Amino acid sequence: SSGVTAISTGFYHTCALTSSGAVKCWGNNFYGQFGNNSNTNSNVPVDVSGLNLNDLIPPSASPSQSPAANANGWNNTNVTLTWNWTDNSGGSGIDNANCTTSSTSSSEGSAVVVSATCKDLAGNTGNASVTLKIDKSPPSITLASRLPAANGAGWNNTDVTLTWNCTDGLSGVVSSTVSRTVSTQGSGQSATGTCTDNAGNTASNTQTGINIDKTPPTLSPSVSPNPVLRNLSATATPNAADALSGLASSSCPAVPTSSAGAQSITCTATDRAGNTTTAPASYTVLSSSQALSNLRSQVQGLSGLGFMNRTLLLATLSQAQVYLSNGVRSGAVSSLNTFIGQVDGIRGISGGLTNAQANSLIAQANLIIQSINAGG
Repeated sequence: SSGVTAISTGFYHTCALTSSGAVKCWGNNFYGQFGNNSNTNSNVPVDVSGLNLNDLIPPSASPSQSPAANANGWNNTNVTLTWNWTDNSGGSGIDNANCTTSSTSSSEGSAVVVSATCKDLAGNTGNASVTLKIDKSPPSITLASRLPAANGAGWNNTDVTLTWNCTDGLSGVVSSTVSRTVSTQGSGQSATGTCTDNAGNTASNTQTGINIDKTPPTLSPSVSPNPVLRNLSATATPNAADALSGLASSSCPAVPTSSAGAQSITCTATDRAGNTTTAPASYTVLSSSQALSNLRSQVQGLSGLGFMNRTLLLATLSQAQVYLSNGVRSGAVSSLNTFIGQVDGIRGISGGLTNAQANSLIAQANLIIQSINAGG
């Protein structure tokens, strides 16, 4: 309770060290044993001036770091330490001329030790050190895969995922792989992967030439002529187009004309990305008899054709219909050839046919003849 931490006794005097660092003595002071610049004896403790045993304690540091380490405990730049020296309470105070106030480390490593010293005015030396983790070098990044691989034309028709490997020889990587997925359609696209180490250094790699087309070509097939006479030739055209990767192929099968009625075939188109689409091409096959009836109806409705000429042409076509319905194909062909001569004879005359009308009727009659001769 007295605050005395140590007592020393002499022959005729005693001295005590208090918890505050003060020294008090009492007893015989004939030889100045008290050390208080006096020879006066005292039966009660008196202060000893100019003596402070508290200054046996060296200064201590409270270092601060700039910049602070990241959440992983690493820095990726030079680090400056401010030591913030203080002497103990009641001490002699810091000797600023003999103290390291700040230190900067530019070394890399997982255990970079930075040390400093400081003296107080009593000559006590304090030592301090801080261990730093510094990595200023970026990680390494390499492309591991690009899936699925592009086809032979350099295109994909699905999303493309790229994966990179990440390595780092000092602080280590946050993740050993990074991935990016390209899902948008387009040509000449790119994707960038970025690796990060635990110190926050990054390295990136960009892959270009990513071509994605997920949309199949457009297909609007047609058959010509349409209608077509039975057993005569017709051609199907796919009429395909592709706005992105372009067409790789398009085709339609041969057009069957052996059966009269509504018919359909399937055409196909494939783009350079491998997308394929199909579409039907619809057409009508007419028998010779149907075509002959259509031709007769057309003559019946022609404008500008005189009564006598119309009657003559219709009679010839009726005769051809009778032959055809009775299976006399040669007779039907002969009547149609007569019809062609009659049409040609009234071309360009008053009450006759225009050149365009005559040419159309003759062309149709010739097709019917071909169909009849082909068994249609």
